[in-house]
Amino acid sequence: MLLVLVIVPLWGASYTLAPGSLASVLREIIDAGPEKVVIEGEAFSSELQALKRLPATVTNLDLSRLTIKGDDAYGNGVLPPFALFATHIKTISLPASLTEIGEGAFAETPLESVTLPSSLRNIGPRAFYKCKALKSADMSVCDVWVVAEECFYGCAMLEELKLPTQLTEVHDRALMRTSLHSLSIPNVWKIGNFALAEIPFLSEISLRKGVAVGEGAFFNTPNLPAVDEFALSYPVLGFAMTGDFFDGNLINADVIPEGAFAGCRISSIRLGLNVEKIEPFAFRNIEGLKSVDVTTKGADIPLLSEEAFSGVDVSEVRLLVAPGYEDGWREAPGWKDFMIEAPAGVEDIMPDAEAVVISGAGGMVEISASVPIDYVGVYSPGGIRLFERRDCGETVSVGPLGDKEVVVRAVAGDIVKVAVLLIN
Repeated sequence: MLLVLVIVPLWGASYTLAPGSLASVLREIIDAGPEKVVIEGEAFSSELQALKRLPATVTNLDLSRLTIKGDDAYGNGVLPPFALFATHIKTISLPASLTEIGEGAFAETPLESVTLPSSLRNIGPRAFYKCKALKSADMSVCDVWVVAEECFYGCAMLEELKLPTQLTEVHDRALMRTSLHSLSIPNVWKIGNFALAEIPFLSEISLRKGVAVGEGAFFNTPNLPAVDEFALSYPVLGFAMTGDFFDGNLINADVIPEGAFAGCRISSIRLGLNVEKIEPFAFRNIEGLKSVDVTTKGADIPLLSEEAFSGVDVSEVRLLVAPGYEDGWREAPGWKDFMIEAPAGVEDIMPDAEAVVISGAGGMVEISASVPIDYVGVYSPGGIRLFERRDCGETVSVGPLGDKEVVVRAVAGDIVKVAVLLIN
């Protein structure tokens, strides 16, 4: 067995390994107590689990020139589970040929930053769990498709995280309780339970349309702006305590569960065709609510829990129903307490509605505005959605439509306008 040891006085030590020699080297490191350790040469993957025995003096570890060889337990390039768990490493240089970081490999270390190589294909659960000094992590060149369960959970100082563009999943609690300010995950199609919960400074996020959201995914992440990119099924507490995150967006789950939007700042709510039941406290203590739009529902009135809007004076909230269906809503438990209105002709729900013009003839609907139009929806009088579009510019043309009469809803900034049109 070949073992070459060179001691660098005062600040560090450098070692060249042959496979199977790490245990002997660790005894030397423990005796010498250096601040920096450079390990190069070759080592079996399994023996790297012994690195957790590094003494507290070692805060800088350089593995950049180490080749990790596969063995009976792990493949080539694998840093095994819990290899450096609870050590005192603050800085690390990783092998250029690293392929996998095992579960908990850096958990509960004082690591301050990490750059991961392009060869990396997998990062295990809890790899950086509660690395409370970690401020930045760069995964941008990695061939990684998943952020594993609790991967960065509790990294309370993590402000910058660069992720690969091909990333498709963020698993349960993966980024929970970090300090991220922005996050770009444009190709992610699934966000796990509580994956982005309790991130106090997160105010900017880039997502794909239709991303599936797990239970509590954004719970108590209060500074996110309104974003309309999510799948139309909102699970328990998914967005509770998240500020004005979903103001005006369509809610279309079969059941809006207990506490789902509690504590949010929402001025307008739109319920879709699928909504059948609203459970207790679903909209508890929401702030600034002015209107609930149920025009798509027609006579299909969802079951409303007595406490669904607890803490909200619904007698001051407008309930916008499709024309001809007012009487049913005025008799429905809970709903009858709202200010029930149906659009007749053109109704200005917000001031300065003259800035939006809605007209129709020859089977066509035309909408124009002096400001960019955020949303246009066209419905049959029975509540069937015929057309929907967002970010429309200043003019929208819809049709030809076969219906004789349609209900049109247009939103432009703070202006909301609803019109009933005869177009044929």
